[in-house]
Amino acid sequence: PRQARFAAWVGVAMALAFALLSALLITAFRHQIARAYTSDPAVRELCAGLLLFAALFQLSDATQVAASCAIRGYKVTRAPMLIQLLAFWGCALPLGYVLGLAPAGLPWTPAEPMGAAGFWIGLVVGLTVAAILLSWFLARLSRQRLRT
Repeated sequence: PRQARFAAWVGVAMALAFALLSALLITAFRHQIARAYTSDPAVRELCAGLLLFAALFQLSDATQVAASCAIRGYKVTRAPMLIQLLAFWGCALPLGYVLGLAPAGLPWTPAEPMGAAGFWIGLVVGLTVAAILLSWFLARLSRQRLRT
């Protein structure tokens, strides 16, 4: 159980370290990445801005994936599924919809739709919720297995 706990957290830390490197590279080269896909200056500027969300996405996504896989290593599958269901369908998608499209009639919608940025914000928030909850569950599960 101690080795399993150690391996799980080393895996999460390694995933986070590589995600940090990826996020830094995406941030540093976002204009070059955008230029590789289009010659339209307006589209390149929009793309470069959205790539900042993609860079942030790397950190939460790597953490939630590594924690989820470590939990499955303990042969627990239902909890990660439910956590990810809540985070993605309960947080990411509704928040992205509200921020991205600003549907009329809802009192908490932004004055102007945020478009693609709103959907990216929703996705990053959902992934962050998943990362926090899965990390908490992994910590709890690994402590529990040490006691048994």
